[in-house]
Amino acid sequence: MSIDWSKIKAEYVLSEEDYNKNTYLFKEQISNVSQICESFFDSCGNIKLNVNKTIGIVGERGSGKSSFMGTLRNQLSDYHVFELVDPSIFDDSLSILELFMSEIYKSVNEPDSKNTDYNSNLHKQKIEILEQIKNMTGILSNLRIEKSKFASENPTLEILKDISNRTSFDKILEKLVESYLEYFRKKNGNKASNKALVLCIDDIDLINNKNIYNMLEDISKYLSKKIIVILAYREVQLLDSVIDEKVTENINLINSDVIDLEEVKDQSSKYIEKLIPNSQRVYLSKMSDVINKPFKQLIEGIAEEKQNSKFLKEFIEPYQMQGINNESTVGEWIYKALYHKTRLKIKPVDHLEQSKFVLPTNLRGVLQLVELIHVKMFPVKYKGTFSKSIGEKIRTNIMEYKTFMLSNCVSILDKNDYNLVVEWNNTVYDSKNYFIYRELLN
Repeated sequence: MSIDWSKIKAEYVLSEEDYNKNTYLFKEQISNVSQICESFFDSCGNIKLNVNKTIGIVGERGSGKSSFMGTLRNQLSDYHVFELVDPSIFDDSLSILELFMSEIYKSVNEPDSKNTDYNSNLHKQKIEILEQIKNMTGILSNLRIEKSKFASENPTLEILKDISNRTSFDKILEKLVESYLEYFRKKNGNKASNKALVLCIDDIDLINNKNIYNMLEDISKYLSKKIIVILAYREVQLLDSVIDEKVTENINLINSDVIDLEEVKDQSSKYIEKLIPNSQRVYLSKMSDVINKPFKQLIEGIAEEKQNSKFLKEFIEPYQMQGINNESTVGEWIYKALYHKTRLKIKPVDHLEQSKFVLPTNLRGVLQLVELIHVKMFPVKYKGTFSKSIGEKIRTNIMEYKTFMLSNCVSILDKNDYNLVVEWNNTVYDSKNYFIYRELLN
């Protein structure tokens, strides 16, 4: 069975064709997003105009959000989905509204060899859209300028015109969305792929707090009722970002004891709930769920070939003596395959035991551990006797796993505790227990 292990080191995106052939780990979540999108349309297939269309994809770091977002984009074939937005492009000089308009501009301005008639209605519509974008860009530029500064530098008529533009900006944006969809429906022969516009933004918690809040404000005020916006984020991180901005907004009230931090936290939670309702959030699998999924389902996501016979030969047969079979879960395969190659039993005896120090806490880490066990560790073949060469292989495999565990501790422990682990690891063998006792007693 051919496995592309490089896929676990980067975002792995399934095409629509591969997705249909694959037992994709997050198929249920893809289906949930599709159902939420469908709920934004009435019984006649028309999009509901006054409905919040923001969808949240929630998952911890390494849970597969970026791969999921890429795969999701390929599955929304009934919609006009823009390129997946990289959060690193957002800063103080670029807003989500400007990015949205630039996507429309880029799309409309693409060379089209089929439509070269400059007198056609389609070309006229294209020119109209470009004019709308130019008009909106000017309004956005003025929105960036402080009101007092704008008023002092412009005559009264310009100020009145600016106020009019600001108040009508929402309607102008709505008209742009309608014009753009109409243009593409005509251009592509009214294909269903232009059902609605979809903007997908990956890992928004990588943006600084102020820019996250500004983005959420723009989505709430202008975009969420006109297009479908899909955001991928960590729940705690997003809440912290909003709290940070709300604290800055209310710092005088907090300092005057008019409100306290708990009220600010409650405000922030309600703010996020209003923008991304619970019914419109899709949660990627937690590690406890992934560990209990079929191992075969996990591997098929990165397999070049899907033949069952090759899967059995590659991942089952070498470990059959430990009880691994075609129905084994991810957790069972890891525990038993690791025992086969190291003689270490890492499966918790009690359900209350902490397993985060011996097992990864995210999907990416689990796949890396599977690669470590299956590819990087020496194969061990037991033939009745425990030879010296087998013992050397096991010892080397244990060192591989130890290195993996120590790297896993970096993301789990705080700096002081991690430094203790490193110091313990560097302590001579005869003094390791003494080191632990000394640190515990101190």
